[in-house]
Amino acid sequence: MKVYRKIINVASIIFLLLLVLFYGYRLVYYYKLEHQPNTNVPVPFHQRLINNKGIEGTNYGLLEDGDGYLYGPKSTDNYVYYVGRLWRIIGLDKDNNIKLITDEGQTILAWEDDKTFKESNIYTWLNKTDDVSSGVFEKSLKETISSNILTNDAYVSLLTRAEFEKIGSDSYLVNGTNFWLAGDNRNYVNANGEVTDETNDYDAFNVRPVIVINSSYNYISGSGTKEDPYIIYAPYKEQLSSTYIGEYLKYNNLLWRIIDTNDNIKVALEGYETSDEVFSYKSNKLNDEEGIGYFLNNDYYNLLENNDYIVPSNYYVGSFDNYSYVNTYNDSVLLNVGLPQIGDFFINSYDNYYTLTPLDSSDETIYVINDHKRLFADFIDEAYQIRPVLYLDKEIFILNGDGTKDNPYEIGR
Repeated sequence: MKVYRKIINVASIIFLLLLVLFYGYRLVYYYKLEHQPNTNVPVPFHQRLINNKGIEGTNYGLLEDGDGYLYGPKSTDNYVYYVGRLWRIIGLDKDNNIKLITDEGQTILAWEDDKTFKESNIYTWLNKTDDVSSGVFEKSLKETISSNILTNDAYVSLLTRAEFEKIGSDSYLVNGTNFWLAGDNRNYVNANGEVTDETNDYDAFNVRPVIVINSSYNYISGSGTKEDPYIIYAPYKEQLSSTYIGEYLKYNNLLWRIIDTNDNIKVALEGYETSDEVFSYKSNKLNDEEGIGYFLNNDYYNLLENNDYIVPSNYYVGSFDNYSYVNTYNDSVLLNVGLPQIGDFFINSYDNYYTLTPLDSSDETIYVINDHKRLFADFIDEAYQIRPVLYLDKEIFILNGDGTKDNPYEIGR
């Protein structure tokens, strides 16, 4: 009988323990279910970067650097897509402000002889000054985000030699092109990642702007890779007027890239248009009466579907005098279709094609982008490819797409 009671008591204790465990588990489970963290709470972008920092002692990821952070030279997770362009994140300062450099050269420009960086036309192209043709890059960012960019000595700058050398010549900064550095010695990084100051007045290299954004942005999406860059700003866009330079659109079943948004929307064809025409046999000033100018504004224009989307506009045909893009604005011609000019965005994305910028010393010479994607002055009757440029009405609607190359805007009335 005593043995039987012991068995009953043990069984009762086990049963009670099971009840406590069962209901205790249910209590904890449902408590957690009712008190889950709010995943919709915005995460500051800088905090997202810090939370995913790299391992100290390696060359990858965000690494501590004094009071701030710096991306290691072998980083592949520091891409951010911002205002129409792909950037690389350089690092964060002690106040969590984030320094960015464009992954791609935005244009190619020459650096006049005996000029400091702030005196150069590169600085003028980057930042707004008293010159009406200044601030090409600053204006492209648009005033909607101007309050989020720190000015410091300049609204937009270039990477300094010290900054480049700190990260290293074998790093994510080297992209196989020559690009200018900020400074008073006319330094540039060559395609192999070497810093040099051996240049000529006529040398035109890539311009890769550097900006510093404040810590106000929140993380939206992305993992920071080139295929899946961070997204921190995604405004709603209804018409072309709200687009950014660097974005893509489909028009006439062809892919075009936006290269200006100040008035109507200036776009350049991604690729070439086939023609047997040379630039001209008469003049290095583009016009619609002969040569390529006639072909573009008659044969080509008339074949375009919805050519009522195109706005006749001034194309600047001033010469590249003193190797300054500013002088190209000294003359213009009204056309429906033109060509890229020196100082345009992404002018060297393609090679072996005509620009519309003439040489100042000879009316038989025109600048082209040669097979090395460099500026080269050649005769107007030499054969080169044609890359059409046109202005689209800014009031045209965006029907679909996100403006990336893989998903360009689809447009319509």
